[in-house]
Amino acid sequence: MSLFQSLDTSAGGMMAYSKATSIVSTNIANMTTTGYKKSEAAFYDLVTTSRYSPGYEPGGVRVNRVLRADQQGSVQQTVSATEAAITGNGFFVVARTPDTISDSTSQPSNLFFTRNGSFGEISVPDVSTGTETTYLSNAAGLFLYGWQYDETGALPAAQDFSSLQAIDISRYDTIPIPTTQLSFSLNLKADVENIDMHFSSGGAAQLPATSEPASFSRSFTVYDQNGDPQQLTMEFRKIVGPMAHFSTQSGRDAELSDAFIPTIGTGYYDGISAGDSFTVDVNGVVETYTFVDEALGDDIATNQIATMQGLISALNDHGVDALALPPVTEGALSAQIEDGRLLVRAKDPTVTIILAETSGTPLSGPQTLGVVQDPDTPADFEFEPDEDITNPVIYPDQGDFPTIADTTSPVPQNWWELTIVNPTTGATIRQGLLNFDGNGALNAVADANGDYTIDLSTTPIDFDGDPNTPGDSITIDISRISQFAGDFYVGSSSQNGAGLGTRTGLEITADGRVVGTFGNGVRANLYQIPLASFANANGLNDKSGTIFSITEASGDPVLGLVGQGANGVLRPSAIEGSNVDIADEFAHLIVSQRGFTLNSQVIQTIDQMAEKLGQL
Repeated sequence: MSLFQSLDTSAGGMMAYSKATSIVSTNIANMTTTGYKKSEAAFYDLVTTSRYSPGYEPGGVRVNRVLRADQQGSVQQTVSATEAAITGNGFFVVARTPDTISDSTSQPSNLFFTRNGSFGEISVPDVSTGTETTYLSNAAGLFLYGWQYDETGALPAAQDFSSLQAIDISRYDTIPIPTTQLSFSLNLKADVENIDMHFSSGGAAQLPATSEPASFSRSFTVYDQNGDPQQLTMEFRKIVGPMAHFSTQSGRDAELSDAFIPTIGTGYYDGISAGDSFTVDVNGVVETYTFVDEALGDDIATNQIATMQGLISALNDHGVDALALPPVTEGALSAQIEDGRLLVRAKDPTVTIILAETSGTPLSGPQTLGVVQDPDTPADFEFEPDEDITNPVIYPDQGDFPTIADTTSPVPQNWWELTIVNPTTGATIRQGLLNFDGNGALNAVADANGDYTIDLSTTPIDFDGDPNTPGDSITIDISRISQFAGDFYVGSSSQNGAGLGTRTGLEITADGRVVGTFGNGVRANLYQIPLASFANANGLNDKSGTIFSITEASGDPVLGLVGQGANGVLRPSAIEGSNVDIADEFAHLIVSQRGFTLNSQVIQTIDQMAEKLGQL
């Protein structure tokens, strides 16, 4: 009969309001719990009317707990740099243990989600090794997970659950910052003596000029992958150049006023007689130079040579033909007195200079010009370029140097050989050519940033000689190198990198980076904290009021960076309090109390009615 069914209904009502009171009491108990998300009681009725009878049957009530994980808690400022509060819909990714993620699916079973950002360092001992590992863990004992930055400062290519790992701080107790950038300003002395390898101290030779003392050198301290200081030495050698050239023997202190066949007396060139001649062939253009008595004087137009000045002028005009179409107004050679010798260079780096004696022996005989033969095999008067600057062979590292801009008519007098040396091992790291234009600026092609750089990263530097350790990649900016008259001068230098430093601080930034500060002044990005968002955060399963796991109702988590999508933003040095509203909770408590009391009174009334029924 319905009397006793009503008794069941009221008893169910008491149980429902009792559960609602439990929910309220849990909320109130956690009103100060960091990251706590409250629940609310949702009542619904039980319909028991028979489908086969139109009569009324008493029903009942049930209560469900509804999670309010999508409601923001209050943000409270703290003094800890490793604490953070989320403003928005995201969740931190955490786990009970700092294990490697074994599940690369979108729903790893060993991970949980929380808004409790009260993170701090915690040491976990390893009994097997007797060491300790330091992680970031929150007040609930959950380990924070994130993506690790690699040594280049990049995050994993796959930014998903498979690349997450527990934020292990102990691996960054110390950190080196290897040098990757070096720049300096330098003026190279324009009038320093050229090194001519045809007169090498070890015997007549070709480039490179490494065997000769450097014209100028400067060492720089850089830091390798281990934070150890290393030295890089830049050796600059002013060289005659890679183009074809020839020069006369040294020791005569040749001067422009020297007469080859003096009217009175004798001189250095007694082996030259009037009428002696030789030809110069430059790229098929052949001219003959004939020596005459000093009294006749120089006739440049007909290549009649009486003095050194006349010879230099005639050689500088080699190939000039004002009547040609188009007219040739500039000679193919550059001749000058260099260190007491006649030095003649081709202006075109690709041509060969061929000398031949046509009368007498003015090039090679005793007390003549004494031209030094090209030191190839066999030695001869055919002078080829020492190096092809468009397709280097002698300098295989030339590709790591700034590309030479003008390769058809570079200034012949402005060539330098730069050798970068590891002074500890003596190994040559890079060697190549630099050329300067007539204004003292680099004759080179700037990179995309407008700089001139030497790339030491394509083949990293092996400072320690150990093939099992990584090399160091450095880019050297030489944009501020010039060649002017005056002394060698290093104006300034700058570089990045630092020696080994001990970690002195740790912080979580507003964009979710875990940043370490070190005693060597370095700030380094260690990890990136991702945030996870859900289509229905209220559908999560709460393992406690601050720990949540995935359900079908919540949907799969979407990982992303802070501020991305619906994740929200971070407030550093802050925590999110609970989202419990005390006024609402007491209102709910009063309703629950009243509901419980009224249902108990109904039961008392039914009891009295049943007693009366028994008396009848």
